[in-house]
Amino acid sequence: MEPSAEVTYRRFAARDVQPARRLSGAVGWAHREEDWEFVRALGSGWVAMAEGEVRGTALTWRHDSRYGSIGMVIVEPGWQGRGIGRQLVERALLTLGDRSLTLNGTREGRRMYERLGFRVVGTLEQHQGAPGNVPPTKLGRGERLRPVGASDVPRLVKLGLAASGLRRAKLMHALLAVSEGIALDRGDETVGFALCRRFGHGRVVGPVVAPDAVRAQALIGHWAAVHAGTFLRTDVDRALGLGPWLAELGMPEVDAALTMVRGEAPGRRGDVTAFSVVNQALG
Repeated sequence: MEPSAEVTYRRFAARDVQPARRLSGAVGWAHREEDWEFVRALGSGWVAMAEGEVRGTALTWRHDSRYGSIGMVIVEPGWQGRGIGRQLVERALLTLGDRSLTLNGTREGRRMYERLGFRVVGTLEQHQGAPGNVPPTKLGRGERLRPVGASDVPRLVKLGLAASGLRRAKLMHALLAVSEGIALDRGDETVGFALCRRFGHGRVVGPVVAPDAVRAQALIGHWAAVHAGTFLRTDVDRALGLGPWLAELGMPEVDAALTMVRGEAPGRRGDVTAFSVVNQALG
């Protein structure tokens, strides 16, 4: 690579999915082309070009008029240290306007994000493995797990809003098109859910919304039992304490990301909590 090689920037296009997958593989991320296409279709983004190749990416998502997020910020290893990541993120910030923003970033990127106005508000643990025999979690009186159907979308959107402060109907519709779903009912009321879909080396469990950690374990444990012996991943908020239980399940922590916010952090609006995210990019 010549030190003077010109880097240009343009909008992320559908044709960039394949080179983007190559970039994510180069930094050790397990995303398939299908995983890239899923997140791209829900938002927009930027690419950095040099010598005719995609050398960096950053994607953006508008959740509503107040909130957005940034993710999939990648610079090819041989092109790092040239300010490409900052240029991509600055363009992402312009795309999202005056929205308050969230992202889950690497520790290496922390200084750059802080200089751009982000602050650390938590840690997201990446747990993965092939769980073995998973005993069922005992539920409370009148509680049961059942499959999620298309008619559940309004309830799941409402639960997601209560748990995270974000109303993401478009995302929920897209997730249910590619996911298996399980709901937790208490009497006639749905009080939690967990989705499971193909991702990376196997499947990912998320989002997981529940009233408490015990019910979150029941929801995650359901998918661990259904897919026992196969590769599962879930990304959970460290502060909510599921890490030791997941490790006992056969899904140890293998990595962690810093949850960062620029502006106002979206807040929980109900009595349920988002224990696991959709993925690190979307939150």
